[in-house]
Amino acid sequence: MNKRERTLAIIVGGAIGLTVLYQAVNFIFIAPVRQAKTDLADLERDRNMLDGLIRSRRNLAQRWLDYSAKTISFNRPEVTNRFAQDLKDLAEKHGFANPTFTPTSGTKIGAKTEISTAGYRIAVEGRYPKVLLFLRDIYKLPYLTAITKISIAPVLIRGRAPDEVKTEFTIETPILPQIDKKIFEEVVNATTMPADVLASGPPAREWVRHDGEAYGLLDRRNIFKPYTPPPQNVVMVINDDWKTVGARVHFYWEGEVQTTKVDTIPSKGQLSFTGPGDVIEIEGSYADGKTFGPQKLDFSSKKDWTYTIPAHHPPPPPDFVLLAVDNKDKNPVDFDVMLTLKDGQSRTYPTMRAPPGKVTDVPEFEVKSLTITATYSSGKKTAPATFQPTKEKQLFVVPPEPVETVAQAAQPVSDPPADPQYTVSGLVTYRGNHEMIATAAGNKRVVIAAGQPASVDGGVLLGVHPLGGVVKMPSGSFYLYPLGKKFTDRVRLEARVEEELPQAIDAWAYATKTPSEDGEPVGSQ
Repeated sequence: MNKRERTLAIIVGGAIGLTVLYQAVNFIFIAPVRQAKTDLADLERDRNMLDGLIRSRRNLAQRWLDYSAKTISFNRPEVTNRFAQDLKDLAEKHGFANPTFTPTSGTKIGAKTEISTAGYRIAVEGRYPKVLLFLRDIYKLPYLTAITKISIAPVLIRGRAPDEVKTEFTIETPILPQIDKKIFEEVVNATTMPADVLASGPPAREWVRHDGEAYGLLDRRNIFKPYTPPPQNVVMVINDDWKTVGARVHFYWEGEVQTTKVDTIPSKGQLSFTGPGDVIEIEGSYADGKTFGPQKLDFSSKKDWTYTIPAHHPPPPPDFVLLAVDNKDKNPVDFDVMLTLKDGQSRTYPTMRAPPGKVTDVPEFEVKSLTITATYSSGKKTAPATFQPTKEKQLFVVPPEPVETVAQAAQPVSDPPADPQYTVSGLVTYRGNHEMIATAAGNKRVVIAAGQPASVDGGVLLGVHPLGGVVKMPSGSFYLYPLGKKFTDRVRLEARVEEELPQAIDAWAYATKTPSEDGEPVGSQ
């Protein structure tokens, strides 16, 4: 064997030796460790499975006990009798006179269990809300029940209510078997519902206790009622306020809002709102944000509705003078109107005439003030009267023309004669005091104070007027001593008491007024 062959034999022998060594180590050390890990994982999985079975058994036992406590009895005849009596009591409670009750054979729950049911088939007819309450109370029974089949259909018979329906349904309640101790020891002590809970216990289903909103939806919406389109109705809304208001009108039909209309209504205005529905609700707000309403109006009780929004803001100040002339004279009188406009300018309105014994309306004037003067047929004028804008109509009364507005200059026998030497040269008022100054020839000057006895022709000076001094004589007569005139030009005034003196002086002044003092001719602009 040469050197090359020996080298090759060493290499092959070494490889075979290493392979044998690896297999020996793997067999003795590595393979047992791997098998131990695999066995440990399998045991862990089996343990978890057994723990789950144990927990599942406990859960199953608890569920069985809970379900058993919500059943009537383990005895079928007892369950059948009690179930039938409860259903008949509910039907009678809701006013169903002749309901149909038919017992059914029930069903078996599950192929490998001994759980069965007792059932009844029930048929009733009545108005939809009553049927709905009947079904709702069935679901409120304290023990487990299930409606397995149900049909609801409208009756639609002439003479019957439009929402009357017929419902047929099958309802069942479970009957659990009593479990042998050898089969399931944990549920041996299972019991059914006590008699007191059967009579007045809470609903067996938790969701029935808190699902009032869903029932409310069914109450509001009768899906079997024939559709009736909402009628069109109109409401007139009157704004009695002095400012514009905003109004919102909701139209309801069968409790649901069909449409909402929003608009503004001017001061003292009105607006009609038309929409579909039998009930409307009105609300809104004033100009300052204060709200009014809501107010509901039912068209089923009244067809023609008018809603008045009450006044809230105070009325604006009046702008117009509303005036009428009451002519109590026996002849027609002409009356002149002088207008003072809002900008302060004056304007004379054309002369108008008032028939005798009648009330004549004067046109409405939007002015700051109005001054009116009447002229009798003789040419004499009444004292002017001024009127301001008001909400109410005012009246200007023209009294009968006096026979004499000024007393005769002749002196009555009872009054002393006038002193011819004196002339009224001045009138003075200061700090509430009144004085009349009289002068005579030779620069003779006399100051006569008001209230001084027998100071003027035997009479007493009452006071001074821009036209002259006013004197009362011992006889009770009143005289006006005109400024710039002699005492002998004194004028007797038609006044019986002092309160009548202003009117008597004005009457004398207008009676003696010359045409040139009238200003612009009537009708000038």
